[in-house]
Amino acid sequence: MSFRNHSYLFDLLRVNPFDHRLKFNLRHILTSPKIIKIFHDFCEDGSALINQHGVYCARVFDTQIAHRVISCATQNIGNGRNQNQIGLNALLLEYLGAKVQNTNKEAISAQMK
Repeated sequence: MSFRNHSYLFDLLRVNPFDHRLKFNLRHILTSPKIIKIFHDFCEDGSALINQHGVYCARVFDTQIAHRVISCATQNIGNGRNQNQIGLNALLLEYLGAKVQNTNKEAISAQMK
């Protein structure tokens, strides 16, 4: 999470971010209409939050949907790529020129199945 000039990383295996005893837990943040939450390909994350924690997120900005809208608006369709899907690494490269490699992607994917 990032607020103003500070970013926070949580070890979800050690801390329960949905602990109701916390004054501001992750549920408060995710359901707040005052805080914009930025996700990439939110569909499965949103489904997991609803089904596993009963959390319905408010004010979500999905970078994959934003890419789809930009692609359609600029007529950047039909260049051999599926414009509806773009990985986060490819998105960061296309819009920011950032060469990012998630070396844990396969291991994380395997754990989620």
